[in-house]
Amino acid sequence: MTAHGPEVTDRELTDILSRGKRICVMGLSPVPARPSYGVTRYMISHGYEIYGVRPASPPEILGRPAFESLAQVEADIDIFDIFRNADAVPEVVEEIGMWMQKHPRPNGPKRVLWLQEGVGHAIAEKRARELGLEVVSDLCILKEHARLI
Repeated sequence: MTAHGPEVTDRELTDILSRGKRICVMGLSPVPARPSYGVTRYMISHGYEIYGVRPASPPEILGRPAFESLAQVEADIDIFDIFRNADAVPEVVEEIGMWMQKHPRPNGPKRVLWLQEGVGHAIAEKRARELGLEVVSDLCILKEHARLI
């Protein structure tokens, strides 16, 4: 499944948000005014297990583990929620691909690349699908959760 903005069905989004309980927020900021911080706080309050990734990250953000790179994350991630500029998405997708090689999920549900509202990158999204990821782009995970769950 590939979802992009209005093309994704509410049923598909509900499925992703219901089964995907472990989220890696890539680009998680420790600054409360930043969107990634507010979205993460909301998702934590709704029972999601969060892992942050940010270069030069403090060891915790919002009381959740934060890492300097995805390679340090050992948890079985369901959703990769990306708070990065569109031009960084290809690099992020490759980083996820390398991580998935070390953390295969042969029998579990597909993992999801979720590009936040305002972010899309057709080539990187295609590559993510080739890696076996479901793709949601240009949608806010908080807004979709609040609307559907």
